[in-house]
Amino acid sequence: MAFDLKTDDGLRRACESVNFDRDELQKTKTFVEEVADVSHELFVSKNYQEHLWGPDNPICQHTTQGPTIISDQLIQNGELLDYFYDEYQNIRQKESQERTDPLCEFVEKLIGSLIRYSTHGENRPEYSTYRALAALFPENFTCLASMEILSYLARHMGIGEGHQVAVHRNILDRLADAEVLGPVESDNLDEVIRRMILPWKLYELVKEPMSLEDISRKVNGKGYFPPDLCKKLHLGLWADPRRHFAVLTGISGSGKTLLARSYAEAITGEDPTGKDSKKSCIAAVQPGWTDPSYLLGYANPLQKDSFEYGPILKLLLHADKNPESPHVAILDEMNLSHPEQYMAPLLSAMETGGSIEIHGRGETFDNVPQSVLYPNNLVLIGTVNMDETTHGLVDKILDRAFTLEFWEVDVDKWPGWESSNLPAEETEFVKKILKELMKALKDARLHFGYRVIEEIVAFLTLRLKDWPKWSLTDALDAVIYAKVLPKLRGDDSKRVREALSDCKKVLQTHGLSRSAKKVKELSDDLEATGSARFWR
Repeated sequence: MAFDLKTDDGLRRACESVNFDRDELQKTKTFVEEVADVSHELFVSKNYQEHLWGPDNPICQHTTQGPTIISDQLIQNGELLDYFYDEYQNIRQKESQERTDPLCEFVEKLIGSLIRYSTHGENRPEYSTYRALAALFPENFTCLASMEILSYLARHMGIGEGHQVAVHRNILDRLADAEVLGPVESDNLDEVIRRMILPWKLYELVKEPMSLEDISRKVNGKGYFPPDLCKKLHLGLWADPRRHFAVLTGISGSGKTLLARSYAEAITGEDPTGKDSKKSCIAAVQPGWTDPSYLLGYANPLQKDSFEYGPILKLLLHADKNPESPHVAILDEMNLSHPEQYMAPLLSAMETGGSIEIHGRGETFDNVPQSVLYPNNLVLIGTVNMDETTHGLVDKILDRAFTLEFWEVDVDKWPGWESSNLPAEETEFVKKILKELMKALKDARLHFGYRVIEEIVAFLTLRLKDWPKWSLTDALDAVIYAKVLPKLRGDDSKRVREALSDCKKVLQTHGLSRSAKKVKELSDDLEATGSARFWR
């Protein structure tokens, strides 16, 4: 539903349509109470400053992060902390409506003083500063630390430009209009926190969906992918109105998980590895997942009335409550167990649009509903490696999933070459050998991925520092033996024979004698027994 936030009626209806996360509200309230009205002695202490600037602060975590504050260094500047505390106390004594001008001045001075303590050197730590001040002045700030997002929402609300502090104030005042939500008393902390978080919810209602070009640009900036790979993934995921499921398969270390993570972050604005991420997550599938409880959770048999959440349940429930936003669950190495078993209720509901059964303990159990309707905003991305430790994918999975293969690895396109500390002549030598090995092994699909290239370069770089007398040839021989050769295996076929033969020639040509000897042993085994394995 479209809302006109410039009208009283449209803004009020938009506010009424919002669903709040109770955990987020409580967590924010608790943090604000913990940092408020403390003594000077506590304010300048190490524990307090670490708490104020650290990851425990839940405010503004929706928006893009910038430089963070190194609190260990900050607490060494007693003069700055004294100024911080005195200004905080002086401004807190004013009525909320009278704080805007002094806060504008205070913010600029504080950011300028904190630059030397930021993780990004000379960059202004605006994000961190607004997070801290929002906790200290919750009546004066929204949870939009990004000026770009703040201005976007302000324009949709008919609010003009100005200093960031003033725009926060104007948005809160607009919400407090009698025809919208009405004023809020400063001692009503529950409502103050709701008003702080509400602008993010409104932004999510009116923001324009990212274009495919924007998504692709964000994803491709995270690592090397073929230009059209992200676009194929996006179209494959969203071609069906409900079944947003993709499987990424191919060689280990080729970027499957990186693509899934990058795509999730691009469309949700959250890093799926973050501990506070609500709209994206990664579930590391383990061998032995034989039923849905490993994914969704289960009633704890040892603790009465207690439910143990599975790795994607919180995201699933959040997706149900926030249907306007995409939510992404990544199943990493999903075929270490049989996905048709542990994903059974998801696969069924995905097909029918029905409910996903979570437990059988009544309508609710430990605040967990018995079932949830399959969310049309849920995206599932699985990564798959094909080797003897994994299971094949059955038709029940393949019929529902869009599949992408990752077999193309271009040594020259590995993004780490530019930042590598190897000397130029060594870099070219390593590149040459890796490209020749790649060519020799590729047709038999025995080649290696970008992760192996990264580890080889890291090994050779560390050797320059810790063992500089070790020759490049011997070091390269050792690391190729350790990182490339263990994956050479297969049954007798023309492709495998040619791959081993060509690989041995490359190694011999460049003087990597130990590795060449091992590949010869593999070739001999292949001829004598019909199969070759590094470990025997």
